[in-house]
Amino acid sequence: MKIDIVPARKADLEAIDRFLVREWREYRPPPAAVPLRERNWLPGNESFGLCLLADGELAGYLGASYSLRPVDGVMERFCAIAPWFVKEEHRSQSLRMLFRLLADKDTTYVNYTPSRPMFKLFTGLGFKALDEAKLLIPPLLNLPGLRPGRGTLVTDPSAVRRVLTGDELKIFDDHVGTRARHLAIVDGDRVCHLAAGRRILRGMPFSEILHVSEPALLPPQIERIVWLLCRHFGAVAVAADERLLAGAEMRAIRYRLNSPPVFKSARVSREKIDNMWGELAY
Repeated sequence: MKIDIVPARKADLEAIDRFLVREWREYRPPPAAVPLRERNWLPGNESFGLCLLADGELAGYLGASYSLRPVDGVMERFCAIAPWFVKEEHRSQSLRMLFRLLADKDTTYVNYTPSRPMFKLFTGLGFKALDEAKLLIPPLLNLPGLRPGRGTLVTDPSAVRRVLTGDELKIFDDHVGTRARHLAIVDGDRVCHLAAGRRILRGMPFSEILHVSEPALLPPQIERIVWLLCRHFGAVAVAADERLLAGAEMRAIRYRLNSPPVFKSARVSREKIDNMWGELAY
C-alpha cells in the first residue's frame, strides 16, 4: 500500500469534511455560515493542514489554521492545530503527520482543545500548558463590584471598531464574519478590547472569553459584560482561561483543567498568546 502525506488545499476542504463526518463519530462540522479552516490569516498561505492518503484515498487529516498575529507590535506566525483524525488502520502514520506539521521552528504552535491523550502526547513532544485552570463567572457573582460609572462599556460593533487602534484593530478586522462578539471598555485614554465566543463545556453552553487587552479595566464592568454575553450566546455563564484575566480582581469559580490548551514556541511567551485565530473564534 502506498502512503502519502500531502498538504490540504482549500479545494480539498469539502471532501475532508465529508470524510470526517463519515469516519469520526465525535466530529462536529462547522456552522454553514462560518466554514471552519477556510479563513486564511497568513498572507500567501495555501495550506490548511495535512492529508494522509492510502493508495490515493483519504485516510486521515491534521488540520491547521495559520495566522500572522501581532505580539507587542511584531507580527508573529502562528498555527492552531485542529482537528486531527486518522483511520484506525493507519494510526501508525499519525506522528509522521505531526512531525511534518511542526517542522517550521519559527512558527508558534497552539492546540486549544486537546483531549487528555493528546495533551499527554503534545507535552511529551515539548509543548507546554497555556493554563492549568479555567475561571467560570456566572451572572450575579460580581454584582457587589458593579460600578457602571467607571468607564464606558461599548457594545455596538461599529462603535467598538472606532475606539480600537494598532494591534487591537487588526484583531477586530481579522475576525469580522466569525461568531466572536467584540466589546470595549473606554476609561479616559485607556481602552480594553474584549472578544468572546461560544463553547459547550460539560454539555452546557458557555460564552468563552478569547481575548482581553487590558484586564485591569474589567472589574467595574464585568457584571454587565457577563449578562450581555450570556444573552447574546444563550449561555449559562462566562468562562475564561486563567491567563487571559490576569490582573483583574473579580469573583470567579476556579477549576483545574484535565487537558489544558498547549503551545510550543521559540519566540512567544504564554502570556502573549490569546485564543483568537482558531476554532474557538468560529
